[in-house]
Amino acid sequence: MKIDNHLFEVEFFNFGREKYYVDGQLIEKRWNLYFTGTRKFKIGSRDVQININCIPTNYYCQLFVDNKLHAEQLFPEINKKIKIHAEKRKAIEPRIKVAKAFIVALVICAIAVTVYNEVRLAP
Repeated sequence: MKIDNHLFEVEFFNFGREKYYVDGQLIEKRWNLYFTGTRKFKIGSRDVQININCIPTNYYCQLFVDNKLHAEQLFPEINKKIKIHAEKRKAIEPRIKVAKAFIVALVICAIAVTVYNEVRLAP
């Protein structure tokens, strides 16, 4: 992304690793395990701020330059993947509920059999 005459680049990796570049030069790298946050930089005479929200139901990565929204979404491809995953999950949610109910029923049956055997075999 161009900011004045500078090329500003952001890379996010799995497990919270972040890298920030200006004109191909690494200006900051960090590990971040928070789901939300704000990064602030000075690029030339401009104040740059990145707002990040990595909560899967509401993912965004916004870029502000001098407190004005410059990019609504820095990584639209991540948003697409999250939406596809959410749609797939919605499709299997009924099966997950049935599986959970089945497991609960098995546990209840196991407890009932154990209690019955203890009562029946008690002296």
